[in-house]
This record gives sequence, structure tokens and C-alpha cells, in this order.
Amino acid sequence: MHPKHQLIAAMIKNQRQKKKLTLRAAARLAKMQATQLKKIEDGMVSMTIPTAARLCEALDIQITLQIGRAHV
Repeated sequence: MHPKHQLIAAMIKNQRQKKKLTLRAAARLAKMQATQLKKIEDGMVSMTIPTAARLCEALDIQITLQIGRAHV
């Protein structure tokens, strides 16, 4: 898995645990299956932008998306 994906997955898991939410409760808030959230947190699958947005909204995470390479 790409290091940036690992960072996002860890951020999601850490925030879920900080809020004292179970996988099931966090998944319910994000309108997804707990098994899908577990796979995302474990880095077993990539997530789509809409999935990331739902998770960030559910867990009060703010991320900035940069598409493409930064100009030097």
C-alpha cells in the first residue's frame, strides 16, 4: 500500500478509537459495512473519494485532497 494510503488509514482508525467508536458504530455513521471499514483501516483495500468523504464526515476528520503533482 502507498504510504499516503497508510497514513489515511491510520488517521481513520486513530480518530475512530479516539471517539471510542466500535467498527460497527463508525461504519453505521459512514453508511458502510463494518467489514469494509475494517479492510480500509487494515490497508487491505483502497477507498473511493466518496467513501473517504463519508468516513471523514462521520469521524470529524479534515483532509485536503491534492490531485496531480505540485509545480516546482
